[in-house]
Amino acid sequence: MNEIRLAATVATSLLISLYVAYEFQRYRWALERTNLDLRGYQDVVEHANELIQCLTPAGHFVYVNAAWRRVLGYHGEEIHAFTLLSIVHPDSRARVHQLF
Repeated sequence: MNEIRLAATVATSLLISLYVAYEFQRYRWALERTNLDLRGYQDVVEHANELIQCLTPAGHFVYVNAAWRRVLGYHGEEIHAFTLLSIVHPDSRARVHQLF
């Protein structure tokens, strides 16, 4: 009887190990797919001709693409020092503030 319990315990442990290994591999595949999708998305956004930006709710820049930097004349990390309202013409700030 003890041998049967031992065999059942070993079989159960093996099945659990196989299940965990399978789930881990599924997770890895999903993560790899997601990373590939994100890299493709980032490549499209970075090389788009349109000006693309990402802002915090307070209006601070988190990201701007290459077209944005090229057209508006900003470089690299300096965008983090600005808010949306700080780069808008003073005559338009009230309207932009009202919209955003």
